[in-house]
Amino acid sequence: MRTQYHFHTNTDGRRDAWEVTRLIEQSRSLRVTQRETSSFGEVDQVYWFDDYYRPTVRQVIEHAGLIRDVETHYPVITAADGRVMDGMHRVARAIMDGRTSVDVVRFETDPEPTYLDCRPDTLPYLRPGEPDDAAVMSAIEQACGAQFREAGRSELADMAPISVADATAAIERGEITVAYRRAHMDDPAPEVVGWIRVESTGDEPYINQVCVAPDQQGHRIGSLLLRSAALDARVAGRATMILNTERHIAWNQPLYEHLGWSEVPQAEWTDQMQHQCDYQSAAGLDWSTRVHLRLTL
Repeated sequence: MRTQYHFHTNTDGRRDAWEVTRLIEQSRSLRVTQRETSSFGEVDQVYWFDDYYRPTVRQVIEHAGLIRDVETHYPVITAADGRVMDGMHRVARAIMDGRTSVDVVRFETDPEPTYLDCRPDTLPYLRPGEPDDAAVMSAIEQACGAQFREAGRSELADMAPISVADATAAIERGEITVAYRRAHMDDPAPEVVGWIRVESTGDEPYINQVCVAPDQQGHRIGSLLLRSAALDARVAGRATMILNTERHIAWNQPLYEHLGWSEVPQAEWTDQMQHQCDYQSAAGLDWSTRVHLRLTL
């Protein structure tokens, strides 16, 4: 899923942003109703574009494609005041198809913004990994590994990062999503600042690795990567996904549990989990300090 944000400018001129993957999660229990397409005032306003995101021909083509290919069975997500938070392409498609109403859900109280007082060009975005990302992926994991030394786990810091060859192969298999940040909205070479690897060949999709460059941590990039992976798995019809991590490292098990993951007791390990344990143990990982976690999608 492409990275999306809903931006809203308050009366004091402050622009806040809501990450759409979070809005989708937060709106799942809301009641679906019908709303007339004629009631969406945004149709007659400048909606997708602004001073940061200009309506170039390329951007217009991109949005035309999104309107053409949109999944029309998902409801439009609206704020408490009725404004569209996600789904304007679905509204546009409905109007083009001659439909007079669309499915909507509406928050009674708006969720807290993901980012306060921000600009679109300062936020992280995601895209599928590309061959040129392989070397950067390895360098980011190397830098992340060094943090384990500061946590007293030198054996983890000394483990080799993903090789360029392995990263390239994972990219070719479609397992890699990278996070990037732009210097400005028209930046032709945005900086890759993190990545996630998801293997989908087992009974449950398996998050093999998540890495965010140390100087970019604390900006919710890791949670963005994880939420996007979870949404992709749910759209693909999966009910759960798994990962394994260190038990007592602050940015490992405690962070994942904060994001909704739960520990799987050893008595409930699947064959897939046991295989991962055996493989990692053979590679030198001490599994006495590791846990399997599962996320229900």
